[in-house]
Amino acid sequence: MKPKRSGDSSDLWIIGIGFGFTILLLLGSAYAAVEAMEQGQSRMISITQEQQITDKLTDEIQGEEAGLSSLFYALARAGNAPERTALLERLTAVEADIERTFSVTMARSDAARWRPVKDAVQLFTRNLRRAMKTSKVATEQATDDLFRSHEILARELATLVTANYQHAVDAQTREHDLRRGSLRYAFYLLIGAVVISIVCAIYTMHRAHSVFNRARWQARELSRLSGHVLETQDSVIRRLSRELHDEFGQTLSAIEANLAAVPATTPDQQSRIEDCMLLVKDVMSNVRELSQLLRPSILDDFGLNAGLQWLADSFHQRTGIEVEAHIEHGGRLPGETETHLFRIAQEALTNVVRHSGAKRVTLSLGAANGRLTLTIADDGKGLAPKEGRTGFGMMGMRERMRAAGGELHVRSTPKGLTITAEVPVESAVQPA
Repeated sequence: MKPKRSGDSSDLWIIGIGFGFTILLLLGSAYAAVEAMEQGQSRMISITQEQQITDKLTDEIQGEEAGLSSLFYALARAGNAPERTALLERLTAVEADIERTFSVTMARSDAARWRPVKDAVQLFTRNLRRAMKTSKVATEQATDDLFRSHEILARELATLVTANYQHAVDAQTREHDLRRGSLRYAFYLLIGAVVISIVCAIYTMHRAHSVFNRARWQARELSRLSGHVLETQDSVIRRLSRELHDEFGQTLSAIEANLAAVPATTPDQQSRIEDCMLLVKDVMSNVRELSQLLRPSILDDFGLNAGLQWLADSFHQRTGIEVEAHIEHGGRLPGETETHLFRIAQEALTNVVRHSGAKRVTLSLGAANGRLTLTIADDGKGLAPKEGRTGFGMMGMRERMRAAGGELHVRSTPKGLTITAEVPVESAVQPA
């Protein structure tokens, strides 16, 4: 049954589009992964730099807070006015440092986190300056305000440190989520590419299977057609050979007998009759030779062994090339198999005369390892590569072996050509 055939061009378009989408998805997946890594690395560098600046500012404020605390404790021990004056000068220097630090923090995007600390520092410095300018009694009265403002400053600093730490943790968490989302997107693209490639591969395998089935079907049909042509050709040759041998040969024999019975009244008539008889005998000889070449009767009457031996002898007589025949197989073969093997040997010997320039040919037939083997080997110049590809004689021999269910092997060297035809013994051998 002939397999269904669909449009090959549409199949190629479908496969091409599928693999094109696969390549695009793979490129998109690779681009997304690289972009995620680059952007993630850039954001991590930014986060790290931001955290370093935040830590530096925090350290500066904590150091300035430590200076204010030392002034606070020094104020409690100061007794006279000169000591207070010295403390006021130190306080002015610390306030200048604090102002420079907060000028940087207030310009940042996270200034809201730093403002409570700034307010607490300003409150503490105001109370501390007021306490330094008053008397010792007033200083003792202001102790409670200083302690409260100091506690507020310490609490706000602790809150700032905690907020900065939490901000760093949140930034790293967001970065991790962004990177994971980008990688997930790249992974989805990769999965899509894999799925499309699998679908395309399955479709390609299906179409390739259909193409192979169609090719096998066409090869089987071609082999059947070639076998039918060979059978028809052999049948026509057999019939033509029989007609030449029987009908035409008998007609010539009758003509010869009639010529022999014609009375010659004059020497000239006798000469003409003898000349006609010689021509008839020559034509009869040519007809018999042509009949044997087309289809030797010995092949039908006595089988392949006798046919190959006759072929070797007649080839030697016609060409003068020595033929060594080794026929080591007994019994008859199926008619088609005998015909195929005989034609292969006949074609091989014809090629020896036409192409090889050989002086000696070996023809052998034997059975071994469950196979019947016919071998024709010569000592000529071998087979040119071009002849091996395009020779119709070699193609015909291969087709005959396929029709017989066997194989044909050709081995060519500069020292000669060997053709080996093999068929299974169980399908070839019949009782004698």
